[in-house]
Amino acid sequence: MDDLFMHLDLCNFTKIDVENRKDDIINASKAINDLIKDSRVSAKPTKCYYCDEPYDGFCNSHTLPAFCLRNIAEKGKVFYSNSILDLPTLKDDKGVNESGTFHLICRDCDSKIFQAYENPDNYDEIPTTKMLAQIDMKNNLKNISKRLIELEMYRLMSQRIGVSAKWVDAKSTVSKLDLAEFKNSFSRAKKRDIKPFSGDYYIGFYEKLPYVTPIGFQGTIALIFDLEGNVINNIYNSDAKYKIKNVGVCIFPLEKNSIVMLFVDKDNTRYSKFFRQLRKLDLENQLSIINYIIFSYSEDYFLSPNLDKETLNKLMSLSGKTTEVIGFYPTTVFEQLEGIREIFDYSERFSVPNILSDKYALTK
Repeated sequence: MDDLFMHLDLCNFTKIDVENRKDDIINASKAINDLIKDSRVSAKPTKCYYCDEPYDGFCNSHTLPAFCLRNIAEKGKVFYSNSILDLPTLKDDKGVNESGTFHLICRDCDSKIFQAYENPDNYDEIPTTKMLAQIDMKNNLKNISKRLIELEMYRLMSQRIGVSAKWVDAKSTVSKLDLAEFKNSFSRAKKRDIKPFSGDYYIGFYEKLPYVTPIGFQGTIALIFDLEGNVINNIYNSDAKYKIKNVGVCIFPLEKNSIVMLFVDKDNTRYSKFFRQLRKLDLENQLSIINYIIFSYSEDYFLSPNLDKETLNKLMSLSGKTTEVIGFYPTTVFEQLEGIREIFDYSERFSVPNILSDKYALTK
């Protein structure tokens, strides 16, 4: 499989290219799917990550509560990032049961440790500290799962296509550092869930919208700049003691309403200015900024198939910004940050649909 790099590059081909390069697309799809599948199998631990007991069976844990997925699904299906990117090597939609899942904890733990935040009846009021701790646990479990799979993928790429040891070591080192931080964060969240204290988390933004948004999202995002261009996370800081700080972002479509929330750990003060800047704006602008952040920083969102093709195509312009950052190689730290500031330009939000607004509501 010496030509796997070529196959991986072909995942950037749109469906327009399929007719011209069918064989290459098929080979690319098989190579990528085999690599991902084998990496996931190799990354599975032998014990439940929560209770540390041997698995009696893997639980299909959802990163976004299943009730949120059902509220935006059409005939049991939801759209995800490929519905926008339109990659021929991946499916356009997914069933609710296979959307945004990971396998780190046993069925018994999964049925118990997320009960508070995965109960839609608990969103009549602002989420409690216990609910935030459970969201925090779930976010960290997802991130841990991703890093474990990444490490196995680097190892398999080295074996199958002879990627240089220097490249594998560099990528693995970063993933291992991230993994250690996510493990520590999970442990803190677990303790807070068991014994919650007011003030363990800070909710920087919270809004209960009187309609159902066509998007569901739950995850962590590391913003690089605030709304005035000040650095929140210097991704080029090479100091081993410097830690990237995330903000938790939640878009929970309920049966008749939607929750939009941003929160941080009590010790995370890097987002203080950002939250103050955000609160000065009217709701429409606040939602447009959060909409922009989700689509430009992440690919872990889920969409209602009711969104039209034109809307999806416009949102596509925001995808891939993190890839642009990876491929950006200026000479100085100042040039690096200036270049990234141009890539993540908040004013660009005005050029794409704000699907958090009531214009795109599934119900009103």
